[in-house]
Amino acid sequence: MAKLFQKIPRDSHPHIYGAVIGPDYGLPGFYYMDNWPLGLSSLMITDPEIAQQVTVLTSYDKHPELMRLTKPLSGDSNMVSANGEAWKKWRRIFNPGFAVGHLMGMVPNILDDAEIYVKALGTFADSGAVFRLEETVARFAIDVIGRVTL
Repeated sequence: MAKLFQKIPRDSHPHIYGAVIGPDYGLPGFYYMDNWPLGLSSLMITDPEIAQQVTVLTSYDKHPELMRLTKPLSGDSNMVSANGEAWKKWRRIFNPGFAVGHLMGMVPNILDDAEIYVKALGTFADSGAVFRLEETVARFAIDVIGRVTL
C-alpha cells in the first residue's frame, strides 16, 4: 500500500484514492474500502455510469455522518444533508437559480468571476511555486454558485 500512495502527491484530496487504488488491484468500478481504524468504510465508485445511477437516476439517503460534518457549518436543516421531503423543499427553493433563462442572464457575471479565477491562476503560474488548486477552484465555484442562486 505504501508504494501505491507514493504515486499520489502528499497533499492530494482523498477523493482521488479510489481512482488510484482500484486499477492497481484490478477492482471493478465500485468497491468498499475499509478505513478502519482511521474512519468509516467507504463505497468507492470510479465508473461514471454507476456514479450517475446512484446520484442522478435513483435518490438514496445520505449517510448520517454527513449531518455530523455539516451541522457545525449549516445547522440541522440544509440541502446538503437533507433527505426525502426536506431535500425536495430545499431543492424547490433553489430551482429558480438553476433555470436556463436565469443562468443565461447571469453569463456576464459568471465571466466576471471567471476572469478573477484566471488571473489568480496566472499569478500562481508566474510565481512558479507549487500551490493548492483545490482551494482556488473551491473559491471560484462558491463565488459562481452564490451569485447564480442568491
